[in-house]
Amino acid sequence: MVEGRYDLDVVVVAYQMPGMTVVAAAAALLLRRPGLPIVLCTATPTRDIVAAAEAVGIAACVDKTDIRQLPDILRRLAAAHLPSAAAEDRRAADD
Repeated sequence: MVEGRYDLDVVVVAYQMPGMTVVAAAAALLLRRPGLPIVLCTATPTRDIVAAAEAVGIAACVDKTDIRQLPDILRRLAAAHLPSAAAEDRRAADD
């Protein structure tokens, strides 16, 4: 994992990563940034993978075979974690 300070709103991770499991990566990220929304992308979203992801605080799991759902998930997470951005989007949509 790269050390340093980053201004992140959300992190999208793949299930298979070199050198670290996604569970370890998510746990490390959440230690540094509690509440940071993390989205797991996997081609095999089994019950065990989803349960392990939820157990460490991963906010959402996305099936890579239907990646079209990712924008909606990111919008939902942004609305939940960035209330000012969500309000701004609603104002823009109303105009």
